[in-house]
Parts: sequence; structure tokens; C-alpha cells
Amino acid sequence: MPLERVLNLGRDQLNKQRAAFVLILAGLGAMCLQVPTLAAEESTDLAGPVGEGLPTDTELERSGAVFGDIEIDNKDVFDKEDPKDNKALFRLADKLHVKTRRSVIRHQLLFRSGEPYSRHVMEESARILRADRYFYDAIIDPVRYHDGKVDVRVTTRDVWTLDPGLNFGRSGGTNSTGVSLQELNILGTGSAVGIGHKSAVDRSESSVSFANDHAFGTWRLHRIELGAATGNARSRALAERVGFREEGVRRDSERHGDDWLDMVVYAMLATDPR
Repeated sequence: MPLERVLNLGRDQLNKQRAAFVLILAGLGAMCLQVPTLAAEESTDLAGPVGEGLPTDTELERSGAVFGDIEIDNKDVFDKEDPKDNKALFRLADKLHVKTRRSVIRHQLLFRSGEPYSRHVMEESARILRADRYFYDAIIDPVRYHDGKVDVRVTTRDVWTLDPGLNFGRSGGTNSTGVSLQELNILGTGSAVGIGHKSAVDRSESSVSFANDHAFGTWRLHRIELGAATGNARSRALAERVGFREEGVRRDSERHGDDWLDMVVYAMLATDPR
């Protein structure tokens, strides 16, 4: 069996286990809210079977064809046409799951309507989508050719992205516990949000995390800025590790108890190499 198929099977099984665990853990009654799909993101299906009567990619590229309409078809987590997935629990999971917004998918594409047609660009765009943790798979195909334009369909399938965690440990005669909850695709925006809490005999800590791998494209941001106290070596090292650049120091800009702290300013631009 090819390695890619083995990995997909493993991810598919993990989706089902996560979905079942979360639904049982949270309780069906507490999870019956569904965020409505934005009207601006309604599907516009292209007519005709995929690829019927199309010239070859080489012929299209040589003729100077350009991309036409771009349809985004994002499917649910579970395939209801598959008897293994067409079960009450998985149907409920699909109803509760907020699918990735079409705008999030569209912003990751390396081509736009009116640009020269290229099979390589489509395949690279599909690869970028498949690298996202909230997609099970992504395929981009031409579906129709007319008037020098090639209409394409971007087909994706979401994965179950709500991931709870519990842990318990014992070391040196003391116990430690922790609980976490991470959503890798909050409200279909492609952003990951996580919360966690750990406790032991001598201390406890809580954490909140946020990440978006495509913030500059999805939200069309140009600049992201953050600050860290000059003496906070861990925060400064983290900022530099993810690509932020130091720009200067704001003296006595943050109050901490009775003291004023100098803050190092870091920034990342959409034009910065990453």
C-alpha cells in the first residue's frame, strides 16, 4: 500500500476518534450551536462534468489560455456516501463542525482569474492546502474550457479539528495533572486557538495560544507587531525564532507592579522573507 494512502487512513481514523471523544466529553446538549455559513461564501457550482472535452494542459498553456471561474467546493469531515461514515454520531459531528471558509481557501491559491493557466501552479496550490492541518485532502482540476478561459474546481475536505487533552504524571513522589483544549480551525478561519492548565504541588500555570500560518494572506495584513520586556529572554527568543525582527526599544513603556519596564519592539511584514 502506498505511503500516502497509509497516512490518509491513519488521519481518517484519528478524525473519527477525536470526533467521538469530543462529542461524548462535552455532551450533546452543550454543543448544539452551529455558526451559520456566510452568505457571501455561497457556492457557485460550475456546469458540466469535470474535464469533459478539455484540451491537454500543454495545449492550454501553449494557446495562452487563462484561468476563468474558480469554484471552491469544501466538503464535510465525514463522507455520507461511505457507509462507514454515514452514522448518527458522525452526521452530528458534521452538523456541529464549522467548515473552512471559502475565502481562507481562495487566499492560499497561487493563481487568480485572468492569470495564465498553469498545471504546475495548480498542483503547487493543492500542495499548500494539503499542508494545512485542518484539511484531509485537496485537489484542483480544470472543469471547463471556453473563450480562452479555463474554469477550475478546488475540492477540499476538512478534518475534525477540536482536540482535547488530559494528562497525569508522577515524578519524585509528587503528582501533576493537566488539561488542554485546542481548536485548529476556529470558526473556519484557519486560525488555531488553544487553552491549557497544568498543576503540581509547588506550582500551576495556565496558557493561551493563537496561531495563523497564513495571516498575511487570509487577513491581508501588512504588518504584525509585538513587544517583550528587555529582561524576558524566553519571549524574545520565541519572537525571533518565528521570524520577527527587532526594531528598537520603548523605554519605560509598560508598568509592572511598582516598576516600569523597557519593551523591545518586534515586527514582521508581509514582504519579509520566511
